[in-house]
Amino acid sequence: MKKISVIIPIYNGKNSIKRCIESIEVQKYKNYEIILVNDGSNDNSEDICLKYQEKYKNIKYICQKNMGVSEARNNGILNASGDLIYFMDCDDIISPNLFETIINNFTDKVDCLWFNYKKIYTYDSQWNEYDKKNFKTSIIDTNEFEKSMLIENDGFLWNKVYKLKLIKEKKILFNKDIFVCEDLLFNMEYSKYIKYIKKCEYIGYAYFQSTFSSFNKKNNLKWFSIIDAYKMLENFCTNEKLKCYIEYNILYYSCEGYARNKYNSIKFYKNINRVRIYEKKCLKILFSKNIGIKKRIRLALFILFPNFVFKIKQKKIGK
Repeated sequence: MKKISVIIPIYNGKNSIKRCIESIEVQKYKNYEIILVNDGSNDNSEDICLKYQEKYKNIKYICQKNMGVSEARNNGILNASGDLIYFMDCDDIISPNLFETIINNFTDKVDCLWFNYKKIYTYDSQWNEYDKKNFKTSIIDTNEFEKSMLIENDGFLWNKVYKLKLIKEKKILFNKDIFVCEDLLFNMEYSKYIKYIKKCEYIGYAYFQSTFSSFNKKNNLKWFSIIDAYKMLENFCTNEKLKCYIEYNILYYSCEGYARNKYNSIKFYKNINRVRIYEKKCLKILFSKNIGIKKRIRLALFILFPNFVFKIKQKKIGK
């Protein structure tokens, strides 16, 4: 029986960590460990974690100084002992049948399991309509895997399961200098060493939508590392079609970065230049047949009216 190691980084998670842990402890499949990594929280997250560690023998608790989510996950990887590894965020929850579904579908020929998720705005939602045993599955190769992550903006960790042994052998760790999109970088690095990914049309993860999300905060200077992340991908990508999507995202987030830096009360240390529509790199992407027409229109609007589009985006998420 394969053992699943669940890594959960925690930073000031006192309001959500209980629900997260309880959603794991009700799993029907029981061969798993939970590794809680406290990334220097200044609330009572530690007290909650220690109580759960005392209550459940399969929980490990690690406390580190505040070094960021990447270092917290890396610490979790180094302390994991399972066959498979799975990453969660401390404010999210999983389906009661998720681990059973993982084990039933993660066969010896599979290198990564990829399933679906849903967004939730309250923890009161029920899993009955989603927790189905009969769902479509397909096997895809790494080209399709990478393409789908870039096109669908699905470089998330928490709807994917990995081989821990492979991660440790290849020393695949999270980039501590990247604070946004570090998950996509990890997935693209992992993809270099695998062949087959099993995709399941199964919703096993509930992604909690918080109005206090650090990703969308105006004054979150760590947000700007998303541009660095895509530039890193651009440097080692050899597939021209994939490179188009990477270049698209560099332009898109550069537009947002320009607007963010203008409206932030705390200025970013780098100068974010405004993207100009007549630049060669812009014209290449705006006329690329590899990019869908809706995406190209969205980018063109952001290039022409960066401040206006940014204000609309912020208004939609209630910032």
